[in-house]
Amino acid sequence: MKLKVETKEVKADPEKGTPAGILIKLSGLTKQKNSEVLAGALQISWVIEKVGVFDIEFFLYWDDIDWCVRVKDAGWRVVAQPQIQALHKGGGANATNTLPRYYYWRNKLRFFAKHQVRYDPNQFKHFLKRSLVRNVTFQYLSQTTELLVAMQRGLYDAECYQWALSGG
Repeated sequence: MKLKVETKEVKADPEKGTPAGILIKLSGLTKQKNSEVLAGALQISWVIEKVGVFDIEFFLYWDDIDWCVRVKDAGWRVVAQPQIQALHKGGGANATNTLPRYYYWRNKLRFFAKHQVRYDPNQFKHFLKRSLVRNVTFQYLSQTTELLVAMQRGLYDAECYQWALSGG
């Protein structure tokens, strides 16, 4: 079974009171399935009481993954439910927006630093190296130097433990 995340732009409908945004749905899933993490996780109030809300130091990107890891560490399962859809209101990444690139890379390293006991250091180094090579190559060939600079700043701030919301 191959899972796919489907997204569809939704226009605002004032008559129905529907906001504009991106509709997110898992396809290829016909029944509830255990999962390691779910991006854009739906938080349930009684779980929040036990594990807390998203870690504010992540701010953007990897916050939902961190939360799912904390939920699993507290003894609960993280599951994908095929009947649930989410409407994501707001911006998003594009070819010239450097903010998502900065926070993605800064928070990726923050996540692995916070949860380093869960991951083999050699696997992490291999994963990071492969991911960096792929991203740098793509951005260089696409001539998107501003995204390379944002990525470099995110990596630098992660290395210096700059987790405050002032980055970007």
